[in-house]
Amino acid sequence: MKNILYVTTSYLLKNNSASIRNNSLVKGLLELGYNVDVYTVKWPDELLSSYFVKENIGNIYYSELPNLKMIAGVKSTLKRSDNTFVLALKRVLKQILFFPDECYQWPRLLNYKAVENYDCIITSSDLKSSHFIGLSLKRRFPNIRWIQIWGDPWSSDVNTFTFMKFITAYYEKKILTKGDKIVYVSSVTKDVMANKYSSLKSKIFYIPRGYYIEDKSQCKLNDDNILHIAYTGLISSGRNIFYLLDALDKVSMRLRHRIVIDLYGNFSEKDLRKLKDYSSANVYGSVDFEEMQNVYDSSSMLLYLSNKKGATQIPGKLYDYMGTTKPILCLVEDDNDAISIFLKKFDRCLVLRNNFETIVKSINLIINFSERRFPVNKEFAPINIARSFIDLLDSDVV
Repeated sequence: MKNILYVTTSYLLKNNSASIRNNSLVKGLLELGYNVDVYTVKWPDELLSSYFVKENIGNIYYSELPNLKMIAGVKSTLKRSDNTFVLALKRVLKQILFFPDECYQWPRLLNYKAVENYDCIITSSDLKSSHFIGLSLKRRFPNIRWIQIWGDPWSSDVNTFTFMKFITAYYEKKILTKGDKIVYVSSVTKDVMANKYSSLKSKIFYIPRGYYIEDKSQCKLNDDNILHIAYTGLISSGRNIFYLLDALDKVSMRLRHRIVIDLYGNFSEKDLRKLKDYSSANVYGSVDFEEMQNVYDSSSMLLYLSNKKGATQIPGKLYDYMGTTKPILCLVEDDNDAISIFLKKFDRCLVLRNNFETIVKSINLIINFSERRFPVNKEFAPINIARSFIDLLDSDVV
């Protein structure tokens, strides 16, 4: 097997975990000597990562979707809103009018010519439209092996409206049934889905997402005598950073040096107003992947916030962190759940329950832990993740 067709909506998007995951895997496949053609959609230029456009990993082919620029504009307008009605409207529009997502036109417009020349099709979400492409390809070319990569489950996702769960469950099972191999990037999600679809469990697997590049910087404390902890993700009802900020502001006067949390990302206006009240928070906007490596380089420690209690997904930034030498402060809702147990396997992860009292008691532990350095976790290197996929494709399990 030498020729692979890789289908995803998220390949060149800026500040997108799935884009990093996809570029990392394609990079690893190329390093192993495989030919990879990437089919993706043409997003508006303002949404693209200049870094990944410049990297140009794989042979990239674009599909132009007539309504995508308009939809992306509306999505961008609503993105930072903290109006409950507006946010609810956004979710309704996305799940009903743009089913399965804003790239809903893609399966009808893709040119399927010459697909029989590929030995394997890999479709990667999010967005779910990529799997609908795979479904169409499998109908036309049933002998081509199809492997699916899922970042999140679908019908059981907490963001799926109750009235949409029946429809998404129908298509989720249909897509999973037709795939030859199904991969989830969280071991917890994989176990949940294997139990949910027990008749398909023999072809459901876990392979984590990898980092894209390694950062081996050794920064411990900046010249300004400030311990910088970087967070490069979202703040939400499930990812609560305010216990940490409350704790740091509370004890700051008695610390031997100042601790600040450097936040990089898009935040709602409500959260921005709240963050301004904290002396321990430095708020920056979104930065592209290349600049993010400079952030890791200049930080003493990296911050991981778990999703809400009961969630099975692992935020992708964890794997970017694994490509550094830095320790990771992991704040979790339940320090005994399956994801916390997974995190505790890594020496670089300091796992603490995310509440004010625990964090205050652990401040000195956090400071001391920030001075440690760890080898890059090579198991998450692009070439090693790619090997896992090739081993899976070459296995006898169907």
